[in-house]
Amino acid sequence: MRYGVLLVGEHGPQQLVDLTQLISSLGYHTLWYADERFYRDAYVGLAIVALNSKGIQFGTCATDPYSRHPALTAVAMASLAELAPGRAILGIAAGGSGFEALGIDRKKPVTALSEAITTIRKLWNGEEVTVEGKVVSCKELSLGFDAPAGIPIVLAATGPQLISLAGEIADGIIVGDYSSVRTLSRARDLLEKGAAKSGRSMSNITFAARVNLAVAEDGKAAKDSMRAWVGAVLWDTYPGWDMLFDYSPKWQVDLEPFIAFIRSHGKPRGIADYDKVLDFVNLFSEELVMEHVLAGTPDQVAEHIKQLESIGVNELVLFPSPLPGQSPEDVLRLFAERVMPRVASSSSPPIT
Repeated sequence: MRYGVLLVGEHGPQQLVDLTQLISSLGYHTLWYADERFYRDAYVGLAIVALNSKGIQFGTCATDPYSRHPALTAVAMASLAELAPGRAILGIAAGGSGFEALGIDRKKPVTALSEAITTIRKLWNGEEVTVEGKVVSCKELSLGFDAPAGIPIVLAATGPQLISLAGEIADGIIVGDYSSVRTLSRARDLLEKGAAKSGRSMSNITFAARVNLAVAEDGKAAKDSMRAWVGAVLWDTYPGWDMLFDYSPKWQVDLEPFIAFIRSHGKPRGIADYDKVLDFVNLFSEELVMEHVLAGTPDQVAEHIKQLESIGVNELVLFPSPLPGQSPEDVLRLFAERVMPRVASSSSPPIT
């Protein structure tokens, strides 16, 4: 099992340097940086990561084809790959954060990502590209420098169509925000079907899960602390709950007060909005919470990871979620010192 850490651009430059060095020293394999509106720029942050680490891979989790033209994404990631050969990964997704504020219409996400990935790869191969797609367009465009070879592209997704697309054309998938064997097994089936369409082997595709991590000696407190995050996931995905792998029609009754809140507030404008779900946390059962997060005592978390490894998950992208009295650094240390050694497995290779 590989372990990655997801950071949002809330950290200043020196704090990011310190976090990068801590994450590397604790044995994590990947540092993922959110391209989240309206925080610090992801590519500036990853340049800091590249220059202040050795060995650890790093990437966006995730950029999108709407707020950044794919050609500019190709330029930015190729530039990072020059700073740290063999370590840069492009994580790309349909996005959504800040789109309402920016007036962006996220149309045809499957088409948009397919066109974006194809365009980026052609540009990295040194081709002159003209695209008149349904979402992506460019005319007689080429990079002004030679991109380093072999930059992996990982697609981050939650929906069935995009997970299948990852199996068809990407080097890996980051499935978010699911953490149970039941839900991730369904995601793996879709990934395999997508791979079969292109005649690809699953052995060449990274299967990662993006999860919020809460770990403490008090397992119940760790799980309870994640209720608000699950509410945020449900808020962000409404009204498309029927596309979620763990959806139950009972939610329409059990979560009726929360649905009324969502209808009156519209989509969240960013991470800062998620505090607004705190009034509804008692509506979210522990069973529902544990479909979406990694939480509990070190022993409980380790056992959970072993179950995920048994169905082919080979990387966990962890967003540290501290309890009162903890810092993100405390969570990362506790996981590295008390959970990683309990998961007996062979190490997975780098993402290529």
